[in-house]
Amino acid sequence: MTLLLTAPAAPLFTDATSRALVAALAAGAAPVSNVFSGPYPSDISGLSGWWDAGLRSGLLDENGSPVVAANTVVRSVVDKSGNDVALAPYHIAADTTPAATLAVARLNGFLGGLGAPRASIVTYGPSLDPDWGLQHRGFELGADAAWTRYLVWSRPNPRRGTYYVDASPIPLLHAASSGATILQADSVGFDLTLFPGTASAIVLSNALTRRHSHAVILRNMPGEGVDAWLDGVRVASGVDNPLAASADGQVLYFHDGSIQGSAQCWFHEAANWERALSDTEIATLVAAQGRWVLGARRGVSLLVMGQSNAAWFVNAGAQMAMAQGIAWYLGAAAYESAAVVSGTYHSPERYSIISGHPISNSSPPLFAPGIGNGTFLTNPGDGSDPSSWSGGPDFTALTDYLTGGSAIVPAVDEADIAFLVSPWSEQDSTM
Repeated sequence: MTLLLTAPAAPLFTDATSRALVAALAAGAAPVSNVFSGPYPSDISGLSGWWDAGLRSGLLDENGSPVVAANTVVRSVVDKSGNDVALAPYHIAADTTPAATLAVARLNGFLGGLGAPRASIVTYGPSLDPDWGLQHRGFELGADAAWTRYLVWSRPNPRRGTYYVDASPIPLLHAASSGATILQADSVGFDLTLFPGTASAIVLSNALTRRHSHAVILRNMPGEGVDAWLDGVRVASGVDNPLAASADGQVLYFHDGSIQGSAQCWFHEAANWERALSDTEIATLVAAQGRWVLGARRGVSLLVMGQSNAAWFVNAGAQMAMAQGIAWYLGAAAYESAAVVSGTYHSPERYSIISGHPISNSSPPLFAPGIGNGTFLTNPGDGSDPSSWSGGPDFTALTDYLTGGSAIVPAVDEADIAFLVSPWSEQDSTM
């Protein structure tokens, strides 16, 4: 950790010659949103569609005006190619009204994205609506047409909150007119699959992480098949396209048209060309991915432990607000918490919060501790260093909550714990 100090009105130096801060930001000045200077998809000729949700200027609000603030409801994603074919939110008519489509900031570095966060987050965030996607009125995916498709997305969590499809693969690109999913990712497993469920199915990657941001390029050359790039690396060549010679029709991003058929992902960017880009042009498009953070993404989890103040903290939902704020500042893709009050799980007892118990038995508490004089640490009374004290019953309950055969917190969630919040206060403040 490095701490830099300076006097009021003085420039901040990192060493004898380098200034870290020259002057205060002028009133009304806009912060730098992205230092990337190109290339962009528009630098490749023949662009037939380009939709960029990374910056709010590419989104229109409910009134058809450019979005100027984060968390604004979005009506459409502007086609920046000039062909004026916008992307619009999609949900199936048979389902209930989905959560609002929002422009959300800082989802990938300084860049944002589009999605439908749900208001009812319990322990995992962001929780995205299970019936949300984006729709395009129609473009070609057929075998006998030359085309190139580009897509960038982020997944904060696997599918969750559905009735019965949490474990099912998620659709990333779906030809609604043909009923065929072109690209899908596992929700429980690790595969990214091209043309799933067909004789042409091929796994483009078997190393998808729980949370990730990725960019994919698909290029179809009639008579030769489909080539694929993932995060700039060529992962497939000449894959037989199982679709009809022409498959021009409605296309869905992040939805397969079924009930709760959403991929629950953030949309960042997509682009189309009605021709097969050359390898040199593919290299330019790969360079355009440099504005995005690609690959595995991390989540942030808060472990909350303590006495009744900790319980009040959790009951108010403060732990999720704090986790979300920390994730925002750190650029994490997701946020969650691990906290449970004693008495929730028995045989063995598993909890992180217990009212009326001090951290240790170092001195008499303000009021008597619970049954068994449960404490987090046990002072043997021999003057030894507290770092050597053994754990008491509360320590055992926390250990069993997090680890072992009776653990409530899965190992994959435990690995996300990056912060400890411990409001263990009122009794120990009297000692």
